[in-house]
Amino acid sequence: MTKPKALPEDEAQQLRRTALNLLARREHSALELRHKLLVRGHAEAAIDAELARLVEEDLLNEGRYAEVYAHSRADRGYGPLRITRDLRERGVDPETVE
Repeated sequence: MTKPKALPEDEAQQLRRTALNLLARREHSALELRHKLLVRGHAEAAIDAELARLVEEDLLNEGRYAEVYAHSRADRGYGPLRITRDLRERGVDPETVE
């Protein structure tokens, strides 16, 4: 297996800037953020590396995302079963959902 090529600096910076801009608007699950970055044309391997970096820096935190999401939906009248299902659909691991 070959090591993935490093992205040119400007592409890596653009990927990071896009990810941070999305996270500045609201919390995202890793799955949501990954999908949005893929749609914007970023390379899959580069996205995975950047997501890992964001998690390490605690800028991407699924526990925090789940909490914000659950409170937001509960305030709108959604029940716990619906919120649980929605979080799982968004890629949040079952342990975090509980």
